[in-house]
Amino acid sequence: MLEPLLMGHVRRALLGGESGVFGRDGLISLDSGTTATALLSLLVDKPVTIYTTNGYACRFTGELAAKVVVIGGDFNPVTCSLTGPMVESALRELYFDRAFIGVNAVDEDRGIMTPGYPEAIKKRIVMQNSQASYVLADSSKFHVFSNVKVCDLEGFTVISDRRDSKIGERVKMITA
Repeated sequence: MLEPLLMGHVRRALLGGESGVFGRDGLISLDSGTTATALLSLLVDKPVTIYTTNGYACRFTGELAAKVVVIGGDFNPVTCSLTGPMVESALRELYFDRAFIGVNAVDEDRGIMTPGYPEAIKKRIVMQNSQASYVLADSSKFHVFSNVKVCDLEGFTVISDRRDSKIGERVKMITA
């Protein structure tokens, strides 16, 4: 499971000052999902702007160092994710320094996958409009399949709890 690792080595790699993935500030797109929600809880204390379709972002109250923008759309109560035409329209008009994408499956031949077409569309738009994309996937998601392909295994970095030699041949990996 990747969520606890966000407190250790992976956290330092992501949040390590100006040398980390986040540096000092920036425009970030943060997806929904358990790992993305764990990352969100770390980012609200950073001077960044976070655009998200993660419904859990609405649970943060009080003073935040981050500016959090929740993009509204069709709400999925199972995943606490927002999708649909309104989300897609907004995301097409936004550009990000970094995107953090949650997925259900990663495979060297089939790429990254998710169970629903609306989620796949949202992820594609965000990745196309980001200078750098990071896929959040613990090793239990390696070499398994889901029914909708998001994209091929190229052009992004995988953040995981364990390195995989086949996936690591195709993309950069940040691991614990």
